Amino acid sequence: MLKKLIIIALCWNTPLSAKTFALLIGIDKYEYMSDLHGAVNDANDIEDALINIGVSSNDIIKLTNKKATKKAIKNGWQELIRKSAKGDTLLLSYAGHGTQEEDLNGDEKRYDPDDTLDETRLLGGFSALDSKAHEQRIVDDELYQWFQQAQGRRIIYIVDSCHSGQSYRGVDPRATPMVSRFQNLSKTRLTVPVDTLAVSSNAPEAELENFIFFSASDDNKKAYEYPIEGRIRGALSWAFSRAIQYADRDKNGLTLAELSLYVRDKVKQQSNNSQFPNVAPRGNSEMLVFSQGYKAQPRPIVESNHQTKLALAIKGTPLKGKLHRVHVVPSKQADIIWDVAKKEVIIAGDMTAYGIGTVQAMQKVIDKWFLVQKMMQLSEFHPMESQLGNSNQHAKVHRFGDKIHFSLSAKAQHTELLQFNLAGNGEIECYPIDKAGTKSYQFVAKSPAGNDSLISIAIGQPPKALVALVDSCPNAVEFEAELPKLLKGLDYQMSRVDVFTHE
Repeated sequence: MLKKLIIIALCWNTPLSAKTFALLIGIDKYEYMSDLHGAVNDANDIEDALINIGVSSNDIIKLTNKKATKKAIKNGWQELIRKSAKGDTLLLSYAGHGTQEEDLNGDEKRYDPDDTLDETRLLGGFSALDSKAHEQRIVDDELYQWFQQAQGRRIIYIVDSCHSGQSYRGVDPRATPMVSRFQNLSKTRLTVPVDTLAVSSNAPEAELENFIFFSASDDNKKAYEYPIEGRIRGALSWAFSRAIQYADRDKNGLTLAELSLYVRDKVKQQSNNSQFPNVAPRGNSEMLVFSQGYKAQPRPIVESNHQTKLALAIKGTPLKGKLHRVHVVPSKQADIIWDVAKKEVIIAGDMTAYGIGTVQAMQKVIDKWFLVQKMMQLSEFHPMESQLGNSNQHAKVHRFGDKIHFSLSAKAQHTELLQFNLAGNGEIECYPIDKAGTKSYQFVAKSPAGNDSLISIAIGQPPKALVALVDSCPNAVEFEAELPKLLKGLDYQMSRVDVFTHE
């Protein structure tokens, strides 16, 4: 339902007396389905972030695991409506399993003739085999009714689960277990929730005004749980919680543009560009999402977060030599896995590098990993929009010779563009300085195979030392050491785009 709602985002700034209320749902424990590991963390992250920006804990309802029943969620939403007034903001977040089910009233087809499925959130007590347990789910038609009841308020809805079980790049079975937040029920006939009966194929839908919707991934992609900052999390919830604290760069209130750019950028980075959050609407970019009472937090010091040791799992026995900046762990605890016999390296379920059979070759991969982490930190508050044609290009494996279209958009004052590419095996290729702005490029997939990370830095007048560094195209260790020094105190934008290639 939500993908087809008529959404209007008015240029309506929150009144001075406006408040924010939140209902946060996180479900890890399922009675009849596979458990998750990071959904409760997601609810906790958003709760902490809201309190940090000035939302009262008395205005936050958090329901996790067994407490997140259908009745408790409905009552919680009604309580928020009762406590709030027109002009206030209601935030609803859900982290847990998602699914699709047969659309019984035909409302989906009115907007997409090929769409025959409703989107559904599954609660901890849901079972497809027990009709009494069918009610422990929330269908998008029901949510539409709930949102209608809150008209006059701004609604922010965050869904950190999958709509679909499809995936382009599969997760390598040797990787650290990555759990998908999707359960396949598309061919299961379920009893119809009472609240959906009000939505018929003949009744016109009311418009939802001042509605902002974040979903974890495109409708045809999976959303996984990831190890982020030492804990299992959903990438969307983590990015949103960070954004509402840190993305307000000018300290004049968090705008939709600042929030959306930060969230999209961080989710793509944490997922190696395999997960792409949807944000609706994208218009009215200067609309304030939070204003009165909003307290942006001090930006954290980048250097203090830099990981000093990489958790490495080694399958097989490598040749003689010593690897630096690593500690060896079991596969389930690893950031990166090296299969010595097959000469392959896997990160976050993705095949990252091939032909890595020596300690020296593996050290270059490790050094590249640290450089990518440093690039993520340097771009934390300097994101830039970037895109590979469409999200399907990100999610696929490109064969050698394939043409890859890439575009990026920098602010007008950032006129110069520095770029370099980090191949999966640690090789680095640097490109001549170019003009920034809205640019389109075409690359051709070529050797070495694996995970390429294209780094773009847009800046007004780059210092000579910065240009010289990129022109010299040093190794990853030198880049990691020198680039933060040269960018310190400068106004710039940075993007990272990952491309996966094979012969």
